[in-house]
Amino acid sequence: MRGKEFKAALKRVGLSVYASAPFLGISLSQAQRIAAGKYEAAESAAKLLELMAHLGMTAADWDDRNRH
Repeated sequence: MRGKEFKAALKRVGLSVYASAPFLGISLSQAQRIAAGKYEAAESAAKLLELMAHLGMTAADWDDRNRH
């Protein structure tokens, strides 16, 4: 997953490229490079975003479930 696909997945789960960095545990520059299509997202990050989108979850839902 890279470039347009990454940005579309972020949009589906309610994340910006900026907000995706801490959420996915990567640096902002890495997130920007993935969004620009220069690098591919780690398989685990791609699977997480795809699963969240499939389940209709947003990043806010994830945060709500993991605060406790």
